[in-house]
Amino acid sequence: MAENDQEKTEQKSQKKWDEARDKGELPRSQEVSTFVVFTIIILYFRLLHLRWFDSFGDLMTTYLRFDNFMDLNAGNMSTFLLNPVLKAALIVAPFFLIILVVSIFANMAQTGFSLAKDKMELKFEKLDPIKGFKKMVSLKQWVEGGKSVAKIGLFAYIAFVTMTGAVPEIVELPAHDLRFQIGFMIGLTLKMAIRTTILMAALSLGDYLFQWWQFQEKLKMTPHEVKDELKEQEGDPLIKQRMRSIRMEMARKRMISDVPLADVIITNPTHYAVAIRYDRDINPAPIVCAKGVEHLAARIREVAVESGVPIIENPPVARALYRHVKVGHPVPSEFYRVIAELLAFVMMLKHRPGGAGNAGKPLRPRLKSALPLPRSSTRA
Repeated sequence: MAENDQEKTEQKSQKKWDEARDKGELPRSQEVSTFVVFTIIILYFRLLHLRWFDSFGDLMTTYLRFDNFMDLNAGNMSTFLLNPVLKAALIVAPFFLIILVVSIFANMAQTGFSLAKDKMELKFEKLDPIKGFKKMVSLKQWVEGGKSVAKIGLFAYIAFVTMTGAVPEIVELPAHDLRFQIGFMIGLTLKMAIRTTILMAALSLGDYLFQWWQFQEKLKMTPHEVKDELKEQEGDPLIKQRMRSIRMEMARKRMISDVPLADVIITNPTHYAVAIRYDRDINPAPIVCAKGVEHLAARIREVAVESGVPIIENPPVARALYRHVKVGHPVPSEFYRVIAELLAFVMMLKHRPGGAGNAGKPLRPRLKSALPLPRSSTRA
């Protein structure tokens, strides 16, 4: 049993997921991000490569003709050197801006927007060279290194096959002008890049599925962890049971304290006891101020005897009131006639000479009204 409790057989909980998200440990494939960025680069150069190189060509043509700047001096030399840098930056700025936006989007698409507080905290133990060396020689790093070598080998094979297939065209390149040569080389590079992109798509899909599976396995929980989490969220069952017992005991004490205020106690005679109180100024209907069975019923009878509250034995009425009326609730209208007869009997005893001496002693009056069977009453 102890071994089974240590096996991660249970699925992750929402709390486990939230903790992993706060730590920034969500499944993320670097291959997917690289593939998306590389694809955008290929599309960018496929659509705008001629315009891009034309812009650089015009810039070089302008600034390599010294006859355009015959008036250079110490005063305008800084402007002469700064202008081409700024113009080149404007040419390449859209390209790098697209790369930045796409790379952020590629990561957010995998994990959603989240700020890992643990990753942002400064931890000096991360600067420990010994721990850093252990990570470098760990099995995970060897696996990642092996994957990188395999990818480089595949990319090299694609480059070799592409270049080999273009050898006849490459041999004839010297016979063409420079613009044709540049266009051919760009086209060959794009062809090689497209093939590489297809391979990267397959690798990124496989890597993402592996990262997701690894993440799910990592977050799985042992039965013992599930029990501990339930205890933490819902509280220890023993403590909850103890608190429930305390609340029930307090409710019993409050109920017993109301017994001296009752007008009559109706019993079974030993199994059930129901205390009835009738005060027209507080409530127009009689109220069940206490009830109980077995030991609690015996305690109600004891308090009634000590307080001088009349006790009437009527098993059918006692059982019916106990089952159908909650403590603190008025008796249903179906019981009015029966309760009225019992209260009238108690009042008659109190006004009879020597009637007070009967207080606390079980009485067995005969009722004229039949006991009703309420249909809409609330079961206790």
